Amino acid sequence: MSLEFLGGSPNASDRQVRPFSPAVRAGDFIYVSGQVPANAEGEIVVGGIEAQTRQV
Repeated sequence: MSLEFLGGSPNASDRQVRPFSPAVRAGDFIYVSGQVPANAEGEIVVGGIEAQTRQV
């Protein structure tokens, strides 16, 4: 099964500073971790899990 890296390179030297972590697609699954519900200004989104999920 092949892996596709989404949102940036898996190599630390190639990563750009972003408010989210890269993801990996393996088959029909996408694995993510460390997602932060921050808005464009870098502030945490209020309104609970639904609003934060929409932002991420």
